[in-house]
Amino acid sequence: MRSLYIDGAWRASASDAGLDVLNPATEQIIDTVPAGTAADVDAAVAAAASALPVWSALTPGQRVTHLAKALELYEARVDDVAAVVTRDMARPSGSRAWSRRVCPP
Repeated sequence: MRSLYIDGAWRASASDAGLDVLNPATEQIIDTVPAGTAADVDAAVAAAASALPVWSALTPGQRVTHLAKALELYEARVDDVAAVVTRDMARPSGSRAWSRRVCPP
């Protein structure tokens, strides 16, 4: 099962429970994700709250640099993202081009 990304690191959920992600067309399990708990939400909210002053102190140019890096990372994996979106929405595999338009870089 995957982990939760909280406060800049991958970590296990406070619970061992997971949620199956199903392809709606086939009802096949395509992944299992952690069933986050209230404690996980609290940790994520606390991390976001502690990051806000640091982000707020950045200049617009510094923020653009961070967002440009995020876009670069996304663009490097856009085909992977399109494949996941295609499976998750049960679209035909030939519709990846559609997914790329819906999730443009």
